Amino acid sequence: MATIKEVVLKHHKKEDGTYNIKFRLTHNRKVTYINTNHFAGEKQLKKDLTIKDRFLLSVISTEIAKYRMRLLELDRMLIHLDVKQLPNRLVQPDENAVIDIIAFARQYVSELKEQGRKGSAYPILTVINSLCDYFGSQKVEIERINSMMLPDYERYLRKERRFKRKNQFGKDVNYVSKGLSDSGLHTHLRDLRTLFNAARDRFNDEDLGLIRIKHYPFKKHKVIEAPMTAKRALTVKQIAKIIEFK
Repeated sequence: MATIKEVVLKHHKKEDGTYNIKFRLTHNRKVTYINTNHFAGEKQLKKDLTIKDRFLLSVISTEIAKYRMRLLELDRMLIHLDVKQLPNRLVQPDENAVIDIIAFARQYVSELKEQGRKGSAYPILTVINSLCDYFGSQKVEIERINSMMLPDYERYLRKERRFKRKNQFGKDVNYVSKGLSDSGLHTHLRDLRTLFNAARDRFNDEDLGLIRIKHYPFKKHKVIEAPMTAKRALTVKQIAKIIEFK
């Protein structure tokens, strides 16, 4: 029997003093967590970090009720799902629902940062910003990332681009970016492919025959190869000069 409950974890305290509320999902004596968009300050929590704010409790209770109803709907299928697979079935229960690649990417970046993988998270943020600029929207259906779109996207990335971003003070700043070189284009498309593969892993379950992302644009459209790095090996004469140098 799977159970779900709201929790506040002490070690997840943010710099501003708030805690991110998570849903703890237990199934077959194993535990995983579902991220939420809810945060609680210390005044909204008891000493044991349980929630005491009535309004916040009512909002969370409504969400948990939906998840519990979904668990009942899954019923017999639960025995075929491990605890790591369950969150995806609860958060995205409708197989016909549109998948927003931008929303998924932001969640994916958040997960990478929580795992301490900031080096992997920042390149995905660059891809997110670029896709939003290209489509002119903060919401992009994953079907729009396809083999017909990618060549035009490459041409867009090679051109000089002007865009607006918020700085550390929250103010809009205009930037100009030169077109990407072959090396930069290879890296950018590689990171987009990584994001797309992560979405396929999240929303598809081949064992159960649940395939929500049916297309794979990188099968037809190959990522440009990175240019060969020039060899920089020293000659024997140069090494000898270094050894003799006083």
